Amino acid sequence: MVPRLSEVRNQLADLLDDVFFPASVRPGLAETTRHYNFSLGTPLAQQPVIQAALSLLRLLTAYQLQQTDVSAMLLSPFWSASQQEADSRALLDAKMREKLLCSLCGRVCGVCTKQLEDGLNLQQLLADMNAAIVATPTRKAAASQWGQVLDTMLGALKWPGERNITSLEYQAINAWQKSSAATGQAGYFRQKPIRQ
Repeated sequence: MVPRLSEVRNQLADLLDDVFFPASVRPGLAETTRHYNFSLGTPLAQQPVIQAALSLLRLLTAYQLQQTDVSAMLLSPFWSASQQEADSRALLDAKMREKLLCSLCGRVCGVCTKQLEDGLNLQQLLADMNAAIVATPTRKAAASQWGQVLDTMLGALKWPGERNITSLEYQAINAWQKSSAATGQAGYFRQKPIRQ
């Protein structure tokens, strides 16, 4: 029993893992079955795959983005050709940090295009970003259409990425689907089966 579990859940999980499951820090063992259980789950928006979806939507719709947010999205495994273009994305991130840009004002595609001209392999990333920009609505949409609109935008960005998703990610995406379907529209994942 832990009082105020919602406030200390992450720290407690880290401490329990450090003591009882130290090998779980390795990516291949991150989903090892634990001998403890929390009755309180984490909010959907705190699941990494959903955080990535929300950040991608922000990437498309925000006028000004902090460089740290753009950096996190470039290195995220949850969209586009993240495995094929991982090295090029890391190089792009390093080049952006070299220039010490604190924020980008609607120039993410422009920065990627310039790097493509300089020889970085970012063709799929740029193609996916351009497809998502085309899919972004230019006029107001009814609330009942937003589930479909968001799923279309994320689909254009190839969310949740090209790698196989884990069981926890599958459950988080399923919960996202349900909240998207609550708007009354068929979502992206009803049209395309989820990989397990």
